[in-house]
Amino acid sequence: MRNADDQVSRLERIEFFYGLPRDQVPEIARQVRWHEFQAGEVIFSPDQEAVSFYVIEEGKVRLSRASEQGKELTLAIIGAGGTFGELNPGETRRQRAYAEALITTTLCELPRTIFTQLVATVPELGLRAVESLAERLAWAEAQIEDLVFRSVPERVASLLLRLSEAHGRVGPTGVLVDLRLTHQEVGNMVGATRETITNVLNAMRAEGLIEVEHKRIRLLSPERLAQRARH
Repeated sequence: MRNADDQVSRLERIEFFYGLPRDQVPEIARQVRWHEFQAGEVIFSPDQEAVSFYVIEEGKVRLSRASEQGKELTLAIIGAGGTFGELNPGETRRQRAYAEALITTTLCELPRTIFTQLVATVPELGLRAVESLAERLAWAEAQIEDLVFRSVPERVASLLLRLSEAHGRVGPTGVLVDLRLTHQEVGNMVGATRETITNVLNAMRAEGLIEVEHKRIRLLSPERLAQRARH
């Protein structure tokens, strides 16, 4: 069990909480809940009550929807410092998505009442939550645009560029997308089958656009991928 000082230090290290009045941090730290999830564990699922707001301390979380036929669509992948969950201060709603840990992930959970109190005390926290929501909406808009207007190879190129912006690490040979992605998971993000994604990625490798290392994709030529995405 972590002691009170450790809880305060954890809270203060998370960028989302920067600017909290120092005299209030210990009380807030006592009220939030900390959770650890292993890769593949579900944080919440559709139809559960949406009663909390979550801030990722470490790790990555995938938000997704599933159809009755079992098809999946990834809505967002959120990294350390990102937020997700309940924002509505009014009537309790039901979750409409799955939230799943992609790797070992630690979360700070703020029950709705605590989150509402925090926003009233530090309005900037509300702005940060809205900014996080706006980023997910922008991702969703790009995803819809890809599905409507682009072919599968163009969708994959567009996706890789967006993932590199959110989860990329620049190196001497290109930009490594710091996510372990199966071909099925890529397909879930662009609305295509695993077999189609395998063919597209193999073609991109043959053209020298990407390379794959232990399920991580490195963009060797982001400029050429951008041209491909615009076709």
